[in-house]
Amino acid sequence: MGEQEQVLSGLELSEAAEETAADAELDEAVEETEEEREAFEETEEAVSGDVAEDAAAEESIAEADAEAAEAAEEEDV
Repeated sequence: MGEQEQVLSGLELSEAAEETAADAELDEAVEETEEEREAFEETEEAVSGDVAEDAAAEESIAEADAEAAEAAEEEDV
C-alpha cells in the first residue's frame, strides 16, 4: 500500500470513527428523548387520574349538597 493509499485509508477510518461517534450521540439523544417521553406520559396519566378523582369528588359533593337541600325542604314542609 502506497503512502497516498495509507493516507486515504486513514481518512476513511477517521471519517468512520466520527460517524460512529455521531451515531452513538444520536442513539443516546434518542434514548433520552424516549425516557423523557415515558416520564411525561406517566405524569400525564397521573394527572388524568387526579382530574378524574377530583371530578368524582366534586360530583359526590354536589350530590350530597342536593340531598341536604332536599332534606331541608322536606323539614320546612
